[in-house]
Amino acid sequence: MGWPEQKKKINALNLFHSAIKGDTSADGIASQGFKLVGTFLPVPDNRNNVFTRPEFTFYSGDTIIFVNVEPDGRVTEEHRRRAEDYQRLNLEAVEEFIRKKGRANEVNLSARNLNHFEHHLIFDKDVVESAKAGGPGADIYDDTKNKCGILSQSRGGQLLFEDGLSQDDLFYSIVSDGVNLPSTPSKEFLLTGEIKPESLAVSLAQEILPGQFTYNETVKMTPRRVPHYYERDIDLDIVRKSLEYFRHRGVCDDIGKYEYSFSREDISKLYDVEEHLRETTVQEYLESQGGKQSSMAEYTE
Repeated sequence: MGWPEQKKKINALNLFHSAIKGDTSADGIASQGFKLVGTFLPVPDNRNNVFTRPEFTFYSGDTIIFVNVEPDGRVTEEHRRRAEDYQRLNLEAVEEFIRKKGRANEVNLSARNLNHFEHHLIFDKDVVESAKAGGPGADIYDDTKNKCGILSQSRGGQLLFEDGLSQDDLFYSIVSDGVNLPSTPSKEFLLTGEIKPESLAVSLAQEILPGQFTYNETVKMTPRRVPHYYERDIDLDIVRKSLEYFRHRGVCDDIGKYEYSFSREDISKLYDVEEHLRETTVQEYLESQGGKQSSMAEYTE
Protein backbone atom coordinates (compact mmCIF):
# COMPACT_ATOMS: atom_id res chain seq x y z
CA MET A 1 0.00 0.00 0.00
CA GLY A 2 1.69 3.16 -1.24
CA TRP A 3 1.10 6.76 -0.20
CA PRO A 4 -2.03 7.38 -2.38
CA GLU A 5 -3.80 4.44 -0.69
CA GLN A 6 -2.57 5.48 2.74
CA LYS A 7 -3.84 9.01 2.14
CA LYS A 8 -7.31 7.68 1.26
CA LYS A 9 -7.32 5.73 4.52
CA ILE A 10 -6.22 8.73 6.58
CA ASN A 11 -8.87 10.93 4.94
CA ALA A 12 -11.56 8.31 5.65
CA LEU A 13 -10.48 8.06 9.30
CA ASN A 14 -10.63 11.83 9.71
CA LEU A 15 -14.04 12.03 8.07
CA PHE A 16 -15.50 9.43 10.41
CA HIS A 17 -13.86 11.05 13.42
CA SER A 18 -15.78 14.23 12.65
CA ALA A 19 -18.97 12.22 13.23
CA ILE A 20 -17.81 11.35 16.74
CA LYS A 21 -17.46 14.91 17.96
CA GLY A 22 -20.10 16.44 15.67
CA ASP A 23 -18.12 18.94 13.60
CA THR A 24 -21.15 20.36 11.84
CA SER A 25 -23.89 20.00 14.46
CA ALA A 26 -24.70 18.67 17.93
CA ASP A 27 -25.50 15.20 16.60
CA GLY A 28 -22.07 13.66 17.22
CA ILE A 29 -21.88 10.08 18.44
CA ALA A 30 -20.00 11.03 21.62
CA SER A 31 -22.69 13.50 22.68
CA GLN A 32 -25.42 10.87 22.43
CA GLY A 33 -24.21 8.29 24.91
CA PHE A 34 -21.21 6.54 23.32
CA LYS A 35 -17.75 7.23 24.68
CA LEU A 36 -14.72 6.65 22.50
CA VAL A 37 -12.64 4.03 24.32
CA GLY A 38 -9.76 4.41 21.89
CA THR A 39 -8.40 3.89 18.39
CA PHE A 40 -6.46 0.98 16.90
CA LEU A 41 -6.80 -1.04 20.11
CA PRO A 42 -6.25 -4.82 19.75
CA VAL A 43 -9.04 -7.09 21.00
CA PRO A 44 -7.72 -10.67 21.02
CA ASP A 45 -9.71 -13.83 21.67
CA ASN A 46 -7.25 -16.66 22.25
CA ARG A 47 -9.94 -19.22 22.94
CA ASN A 48 -11.44 -18.76 19.48
CA ASN A 49 -8.07 -18.05 17.85
CA VAL A 50 -9.14 -14.67 16.55
CA PHE A 51 -7.41 -11.29 16.70
CA THR A 52 -9.31 -8.09 15.93
CA ARG A 53 -8.06 -4.51 15.83
CA PRO A 54 -11.00 -2.12 15.44
CA GLU A 55 -10.07 1.37 14.39
CA PHE A 56 -12.65 2.85 16.75
CA THR A 57 -14.16 1.35 19.90
CA PHE A 58 -17.17 2.91 21.64
CA TYR A 59 -18.66 2.17 25.07
CA SER A 60 -22.12 2.90 26.48
CA GLY A 61 -22.12 0.82 29.65
CA ASP A 62 -23.94 -2.24 28.33
CA THR A 63 -22.77 -2.16 24.69
CA ILE A 64 -19.46 -2.02 22.84
CA ILE A 65 -19.44 -0.77 19.25
CA PHE A 66 -16.46 -1.72 17.06
CA VAL A 67 -15.91 0.24 13.84
CA ASN A 68 -13.61 -0.23 10.87
CA VAL A 69 -13.39 2.44 8.18
CA GLU A 70 -12.82 1.14 4.65
CA PRO A 71 -11.53 3.54 1.96
CA ASP A 72 -11.47 0.87 -0.77
CA GLY A 73 -13.28 1.46 -4.05
CA ARG A 74 -15.31 -1.72 -3.73
CA VAL A 75 -16.39 -4.33 -1.20
CA THR A 76 -13.88 -7.21 -1.16
CA GLU A 77 -13.22 -10.60 0.40
CA GLU A 78 -11.03 -8.89 2.97
CA HIS A 79 -14.04 -6.98 4.27
CA ARG A 80 -16.08 -10.16 4.52
CA ARG A 81 -13.27 -11.92 6.41
CA ARG A 82 -12.98 -8.96 8.78
CA ALA A 83 -16.69 -9.14 9.56
CA GLU A 84 -16.39 -12.89 10.13
CA ASP A 85 -13.56 -12.34 12.64
CA TYR A 86 -15.82 -10.14 14.77
CA GLN A 87 -18.58 -12.75 14.56
CA ARG A 88 -16.18 -15.29 16.07
CA LEU A 89 -15.17 -12.90 18.87
CA ASN A 90 -16.48 -14.01 22.26
CA LEU A 91 -18.18 -11.62 24.69
CA GLU A 92 -15.82 -12.79 27.45
CA ALA A 93 -12.84 -11.59 25.41
CA VAL A 94 -14.50 -8.19 24.99
CA GLU A 95 -15.18 -8.02 28.74
CA GLU A 96 -11.53 -8.81 29.45
CA PHE A 97 -10.48 -6.07 27.02
CA ILE A 98 -12.68 -3.54 28.85
CA ARG A 99 -11.40 -4.58 32.28
CA LYS A 100 -7.78 -4.20 31.17
CA LYS A 101 -8.46 -0.82 29.58
CA GLY A 102 -10.04 0.44 32.81
CA ARG A 103 -10.53 4.10 31.90
CA ALA A 104 -11.10 6.15 28.77
CA ASN A 105 -11.44 9.93 28.51
CA GLU A 106 -11.82 10.25 32.29
CA VAL A 107 -14.62 7.68 32.27
CA ASN A 108 -14.38 4.48 34.30
CA LEU A 109 -15.09 1.43 32.14
CA SER A 110 -16.92 -1.49 33.65
CA ALA A 111 -17.77 -4.86 32.15
CA ARG A 112 -20.34 -5.54 34.90
CA ASN A 113 -23.34 -4.58 32.75
CA LEU A 114 -21.82 -5.38 29.38
CA ASN A 115 -24.14 -7.72 27.51
CA HIS A 116 -23.56 -6.96 23.86
CA PHE A 117 -21.05 -5.89 21.26
CA GLU A 118 -21.43 -5.29 17.56
CA HIS A 119 -19.27 -4.47 14.58
CA HIS A 120 -19.77 -1.98 11.74
CA LEU A 121 -17.94 -1.40 8.46
CA ILE A 122 -17.99 2.10 6.99
CA PHE A 123 -17.60 2.66 3.25
CA ASP A 124 -17.70 5.65 0.97
CA LYS A 125 -21.26 6.46 -0.12
CA ASP A 126 -20.45 5.74 -3.77
CA VAL A 127 -19.15 2.25 -2.92
CA VAL A 128 -22.36 1.29 -1.13
CA GLU A 129 -24.58 2.69 -3.87
CA SER A 130 -22.60 0.78 -6.51
CA ALA A 131 -22.82 -2.51 -4.59
CA LYS A 132 -26.55 -2.09 -4.01
CA ALA A 133 -27.02 -1.49 -7.73
CA GLY A 134 -25.24 -4.76 -8.59
CA GLY A 135 -21.84 -3.24 -9.31
CA PRO A 136 -18.38 -4.59 -8.34
CA GLY A 137 -18.47 -6.58 -5.10
CA ALA A 138 -22.27 -6.78 -5.00
CA ASP A 139 -22.33 -10.49 -4.09
CA ILE A 140 -19.77 -9.99 -1.31
CA TYR A 141 -21.73 -6.97 -0.06
CA ASP A 142 -24.91 -9.04 0.18
CA ASP A 143 -23.11 -11.67 2.25
CA THR A 144 -21.20 -9.20 4.41
CA LYS A 145 -24.34 -7.29 5.46
CA ASN A 146 -25.51 -10.50 7.14
CA LYS A 147 -22.43 -10.44 9.37
CA CYS A 148 -22.16 -6.79 10.51
CA GLY A 149 -23.62 -3.33 10.10
CA ILE A 150 -22.76 -1.38 6.96
CA LEU A 151 -22.66 2.42 7.06
CA SER A 152 -21.78 4.99 4.42
CA GLN A 153 -20.10 8.38 4.68
CA SER A 154 -19.38 11.27 2.32
CA ARG A 155 -17.80 14.69 2.64
CA GLY A 156 -20.45 17.32 3.14
CA GLY A 157 -23.01 14.52 3.45
CA GLN A 158 -23.81 12.18 6.29
CA LEU A 159 -22.68 9.14 8.20
CA LEU A 160 -25.66 6.88 7.57
CA PHE A 161 -26.74 3.31 8.35
CA GLU A 162 -27.31 1.44 5.10
CA ASP A 163 -27.70 -2.27 5.74
CA GLY A 164 -26.97 -5.22 7.95
CA LEU A 165 -26.98 -5.97 11.64
CA SER A 166 -27.41 -3.45 14.44
CA GLN A 167 -28.93 -4.60 17.71
CA ASP A 168 -28.26 -1.59 19.92
CA ASP A 169 -31.33 0.64 19.62
CA LEU A 170 -29.56 3.87 20.55
CA PHE A 171 -26.65 3.48 18.15
CA TYR A 172 -29.02 2.36 15.40
CA SER A 173 -31.17 5.43 16.00
CA ILE A 174 -28.17 7.76 15.78
CA VAL A 175 -26.82 6.39 12.51
CA SER A 176 -30.26 5.82 10.96
CA ASP A 177 -31.11 9.49 11.47
CA GLY A 178 -27.68 10.30 10.07
CA VAL A 179 -24.78 12.33 11.44
CA ASN A 180 -23.86 15.40 9.41
CA LEU A 181 -20.30 15.47 8.08
CA PRO A 182 -18.13 18.44 7.06
CA SER A 183 -16.78 19.04 3.57
CA THR A 184 -13.29 19.47 5.05
CA PRO A 185 -12.75 17.42 8.22
CA SER A 186 -10.05 18.42 10.67
CA LYS A 187 -6.81 16.45 10.79
CA GLU A 188 -7.06 14.24 13.84
CA PHE A 189 -5.15 11.40 12.19
CA LEU A 190 -1.83 11.72 10.39
CA LEU A 191 -1.11 7.99 10.30
CA THR A 192 -3.04 4.82 9.56
CA GLY A 193 -3.49 2.06 12.12
CA GLU A 194 -0.74 0.02 10.50
CA ILE A 195 1.93 2.70 10.23
CA LYS A 196 3.84 2.83 6.95
CA PRO A 197 7.02 4.82 6.20
CA GLU A 198 5.25 6.85 3.48
CA SER A 199 2.54 8.29 5.76
CA LEU A 200 5.15 8.84 8.46
CA ALA A 201 7.39 10.74 6.05
CA VAL A 202 4.53 12.90 4.74
CA SER A 203 3.23 13.74 8.20
CA LEU A 204 6.70 14.64 9.44
CA ALA A 205 7.22 16.82 6.37
CA GLN A 206 3.85 18.57 6.38
CA GLU A 207 2.81 18.70 10.04
CA ILE A 208 5.46 17.85 12.62
CA LEU A 209 8.54 19.63 11.26
CA PRO A 210 6.77 22.84 10.14
CA GLY A 211 5.29 23.03 13.63
CA GLN A 212 8.73 22.63 15.18
CA PHE A 213 10.16 25.33 12.91
CA THR A 214 7.78 27.80 14.55
CA TYR A 215 10.09 27.73 17.55
CA ASN A 216 13.44 26.54 16.14
CA GLU A 217 15.64 27.31 13.14
CA THR A 218 16.87 23.73 13.14
CA VAL A 219 15.35 20.52 14.48
CA LYS A 220 17.30 17.41 15.42
CA MET A 221 15.74 13.96 15.30
CA THR A 222 16.70 10.40 16.10
CA PRO A 223 14.54 7.33 15.41
CA ARG A 224 13.72 6.97 19.10
CA ARG A 225 12.45 10.54 19.43
CA VAL A 226 10.01 10.48 16.53
CA PRO A 227 7.24 8.34 18.16
CA HIS A 228 6.87 10.95 20.91
CA TYR A 229 5.45 13.42 18.41
CA TYR A 230 2.56 11.05 17.74
CA GLU A 231 2.12 9.51 21.20
CA ARG A 232 2.05 6.10 19.53
CA ASP A 233 4.35 3.12 19.39
CA ILE A 234 6.08 3.08 16.01
CA ASP A 235 8.42 0.39 14.75
CA LEU A 236 11.88 1.98 14.81
CA ASP A 237 12.81 0.36 11.52
CA ILE A 238 9.94 2.26 9.86
CA VAL A 239 11.13 5.49 11.48
CA ARG A 240 14.70 4.89 10.32
CA LYS A 241 13.57 4.27 6.76
CA SER A 242 11.63 7.53 6.74
CA LEU A 243 14.59 9.51 8.08
CA GLU A 244 16.99 7.83 5.66
CA TYR A 245 14.58 8.70 2.88
CA PHE A 246 14.81 12.34 3.92
CA ARG A 247 18.61 12.15 3.99
CA HIS A 248 18.85 10.71 0.49
CA ARG A 249 16.43 13.36 -0.79
CA GLY A 250 18.59 16.12 0.66
CA VAL A 251 15.88 17.17 3.09
CA CYS A 252 18.12 16.85 6.15
CA ASP A 253 21.75 16.40 7.17
CA ASP A 254 23.20 13.30 8.79
CA ILE A 255 25.02 14.75 11.81
CA GLY A 256 25.82 11.62 13.77
CA LYS A 257 24.95 8.01 14.34
CA TYR A 258 21.25 8.00 13.43
CA GLU A 259 20.85 11.67 14.22
CA TYR A 260 19.45 14.02 11.61
CA SER A 261 19.28 17.81 11.43
CA PHE A 262 16.47 19.64 9.59
CA SER A 263 16.73 23.33 8.71
CA ARG A 264 13.90 25.81 8.28
CA GLU A 265 15.64 26.96 5.09
CA ASP A 266 14.85 23.57 3.51
CA ILE A 267 11.11 23.67 4.17
CA SER A 268 10.32 23.80 0.44
CA LYS A 269 11.99 20.39 0.08
CA LEU A 270 9.72 19.02 2.78
CA TYR A 271 6.63 20.01 0.83
CA ASP A 272 7.98 18.15 -2.23
CA VAL A 273 7.90 14.86 -0.30
CA GLU A 274 4.22 14.05 -0.89
CA GLU A 275 4.45 14.61 -4.64
CA HIS A 276 7.52 12.37 -4.88
CA LEU A 277 5.87 9.56 -2.91
CA ARG A 278 2.88 9.52 -5.25
CA GLU A 279 5.06 7.62 -7.72
CA THR A 280 7.24 5.45 -5.48
CA THR A 281 7.56 3.99 -1.99
CA VAL A 282 10.18 4.75 0.62
CA GLN A 283 11.59 1.23 0.28
CA GLU A 284 11.81 1.43 -3.51
CA TYR A 285 13.54 4.79 -3.35
CA LEU A 286 16.06 3.64 -0.73
CA GLU A 287 16.88 0.57 -2.80
CA SER A 288 17.45 2.75 -5.85
CA GLN A 289 19.83 4.90 -3.80
CA GLY A 290 21.63 1.97 -2.19
CA GLY A 291 20.14 2.89 1.16
CA LYS A 292 21.92 1.03 3.95
CA GLN A 293 20.08 -1.51 6.06
CA SER A 294 20.97 -1.59 9.73
CA SER A 295 20.08 -3.65 12.76
CA MET A 296 17.92 -2.39 15.58
CA ALA A 297 20.86 -2.73 17.98
CA GLU A 298 22.52 0.26 16.30
CA TYR A 299 19.84 2.74 17.31
CA THR A 300 20.88 5.31 19.89
CA GLU A 301 19.24 8.23 21.57
